[in-house]
Amino acid sequence: MKGNRISRDNTAALTMAGALAGGMAKLETELGLRGLTAAELKALIETCTDADAAVGVAKADRQAASRTLQTADDDARAFLTKTKSALAVFLGPRWHAGWAPTGFPNQSTMIPKRQEIRWLLCNSLQRYYTAHPEQEAALLDATAAKAGAHHAAVRQAHTAFAQATTKLGQLLKARDAAYVRLRKNIRYAIFCLAKSLPDDDPRWHRFGLNAPADPHVPERVASLELKAVGQGSVEVSWARASRATRYRLYVQRHGQDSEPIPRKPVADTRALLTGFRPGTRVRIHILAANATGEAAPSPVEEVMIQ
Repeated sequence: MKGNRISRDNTAALTMAGALAGGMAKLETELGLRGLTAAELKALIETCTDADAAVGVAKADRQAASRTLQTADDDARAFLTKTKSALAVFLGPRWHAGWAPTGFPNQSTMIPKRQEIRWLLCNSLQRYYTAHPEQEAALLDATAAKAGAHHAAVRQAHTAFAQATTKLGQLLKARDAAYVRLRKNIRYAIFCLAKSLPDDDPRWHRFGLNAPADPHVPERVASLELKAVGQGSVEVSWARASRATRYRLYVQRHGQDSEPIPRKPVADTRALLTGFRPGTRVRIHILAANATGEAAPSPVEEVMIQ
């Protein structure tokens, strides 16, 4: 509905749904709303927040699995480097046919660049040392047992990382589906309200919504949050302003811009600004607007670009 755009940003959609549920809890009986209750909408909100939490845990688990895999691979690389030196005592420093049984690929004694090839090389060296125990160098940990241990460690870490990646993908898919259902029901709730409330009824505002016929300019954005996210970028977020249908950000770089420079209007309550030089201090404020006009400027916030 005009003036009540459903944001593609999940946090903004949750905020909108929460305000709707609060209004429905107080007014659904009075207005005779049917088809969707406040309790049902709150359940959808809870499903989304639970899905967000599950995704957060899965991301942390995947990151931990990635670190474990990296550590196992770093240890395997170090083992291969020492083993290459130990084998050179028996086989010489340059590759020849005698190196082939060790498993070093591409007719080279270079440590493979690809992780999976290093993993396979550890397995090959375990078999080689088992067949040639006289070439083991225990002081350098260049043994069949160490080769097998590194192969097993990388294999297990790789499997755990793959499982964590799969689980994260499944949870992301479930979260996206939960937000699709939430937005669908927000849309339906607004449709139901439109059948029960005149366009100029002030009770629209009790649902956190703009009245379709509201002639007033929006309220100002009360506060905004700036977060430097690296690579010359800053993430800006703010609370939805009543009656606003769009927001324009004004950006001023300290020592470079004589006055704030407007950016292209956005409909969501979050924006990523890029292209800044690291070390630049940036000042930002926001004007909320609708078809009637613009609100007073928001407070000005500053951030140091990283």
